[in-house]
Amino acid sequence: MASCGEVDHSVSSLPSSKKGSGGGGGGSGSGTESSCSDSNGSSPALSVPECAICLQSCVHPVQLPCHHVFCFLCVKGASWQSKRCALCRQEVPDDFLERPTLLSPEELKASAGGRSGATSDHAWYYEGRNGWWQYDERTSRELEDAFSKGKKTAEMLIAGFLYVADLENMVQYRRNEHGRRRKMKRDVIDIPKKGVAGLRLDADAVAGALSSAGRENSADGADTTTAGA
Repeated sequence: MASCGEVDHSVSSLPSSKKGSGGGGGGSGSGTESSCSDSNGSSPALSVPECAICLQSCVHPVQLPCHHVFCFLCVKGASWQSKRCALCRQEVPDDFLERPTLLSPEELKASAGGRSGATSDHAWYYEGRNGWWQYDERTSRELEDAFSKGKKTAEMLIAGFLYVADLENMVQYRRNEHGRRRKMKRDVIDIPKKGVAGLRLDADAVAGALSSAGRENSADGADTTTAGA
């Protein structure tokens, strides 16, 4: 059972129509639901699959080895409870979050460059080690909407955790852990950045991240360690 401010990612929490029929490995057979895309099916670039965890259209969809597709941040959030696919329960490799299989790498670059349908020339960022990460598009839209309406705070559901964005002091923190804060900012879309929502734009930097003792904190859901890339 998830604690306050968290979402239960276990397979038992999914609607019956979303659960895979298999209990072990594979997952590419009858356990694949229509809400998930298969690598042998229609081109994922033509249609955005639905994520069986958040039940919304996938944001930066990634494909697990079992061929099930979820939002990258949904997979990351679920990994804190179980290193298994939320549908078929096949194990997820330990390094998958650092080396995810993106359905559309071009879409990630377009998002970082403001070429993916964004209506503003500004974007929202959270601080990382030696640089800034851009929020995913869905979260950026929510922050921009709150900012344009003059709100002082906004709540964000990221990787299964509820965060509060303090738009006056430009910091964010988990709703039930006020002591851990991270700087955030609104800036132009084309500033230098590490990546989007924990997905690195520079593939060569992944090797360095794998040698790090911990994970990047905050808006990609990794607040359980203090070290980051």
